[in-house]
Amino acid sequence: MIYLVSLSLVMVIIYIITEHQKKPLLALMVKGFASLSFIGVFAGALIGRTQFIDRSLASLILLGLVSGLLGDVYLALRPLRPQSENENIILGGITCFSVGHLFYLAALFTLSGFHVIAIPIAIVMTIIVIAGSKFMKFQMGIAKHPTYFYSLLIFLMIGTALGHGLAVGFGSFEILMLAGAILFGISDLILAPIYYQGKDTKLMITMNLVTYYSAQILIASSIYFIPNIIVLL
Repeated sequence: MIYLVSLSLVMVIIYIITEHQKKPLLALMVKGFASLSFIGVFAGALIGRTQFIDRSLASLILLGLVSGLLGDVYLALRPLRPQSENENIILGGITCFSVGHLFYLAALFTLSGFHVIAIPIAIVMTIIVIAGSKFMKFQMGIAKHPTYFYSLLIFLMIGTALGHGLAVGFGSFEILMLAGAILFGISDLILAPIYYQGKDTKLMITMNLVTYYSAQILIASSIYFIPNIIVLL
């Protein structure tokens, strides 16, 4: 699995370099491979396990990763399409990532059920996001309410990952999943001013991509460390 993680990191670095070169068609192709690589990490982690796991659980995490890949490719269409389509493309990307978070949440629910602590975390952080977007005067258009809903899902996932760890103990799986969830949230907080304020500097883009891909790689790797889950026949 370590070789697949290394390959994924190399692909991410190549993509970041390509993205900064302002070659959108080439960046789209390279981004597709970079996003496909974290699914490769998942496959390697699953194959490398010495114990079976519930196939429905593995499928939920895989579907979350695939949703992320689809969202990545869809958002990469922005520079290739007219400016008038920008909000619709962002909305499509939000939809893909929202579905992905629902799959991740379902996977965590499968392991330890619902955790009340996730609700106040999600509500408080979403209120902060809404207040922050107004203070920073984000130009969100039709994506405003879907963005707020997506924010709720992100922090619900963070809260659920935290609740799961508190309930069962923080082993390798719980640490990787929580770290992945937190990095996912950070990446989207960085992405918001890129999309809604036009702050698409190289530093902001790099920070967004590094945190996002790190999140997906950690989540993909986490399946290797889920202990003592018996496969459903």
